[in-house]
Amino acid sequence: MGSLRIEVRTQVTEWVALEELEFHPDVVKLLEELGALEVRGGYVEAGQVQRVRKMVRLQRALGVNLAGAVVILELLDRIAALEAALEHYQAKE
Repeated sequence: MGSLRIEVRTQVTEWVALEELEFHPDVVKLLEELGALEVRGGYVEAGQVQRVRKMVRLQRALGVNLAGAVVILELLDRIAALEAALEHYQAKE
């Protein structure tokens, strides 16, 4: 009789309470409306907190509004993904 191996991988996600964040509630609400932040029961995913901090830094450094900072960060992410794909294809040659 053969053996059966089932492997289940569980991803643990850390959540942070909104009260612990240093962001004004209006900023959180706007980012949620823009789709840049997901709030569940008064908590946000820890990984999103760093992205929001980057957006706020972009806003302050460049003088753009928060929606502009969201777009900039999304474009930077796309550029990074394209550069990684390009490196992958160049490595195959």
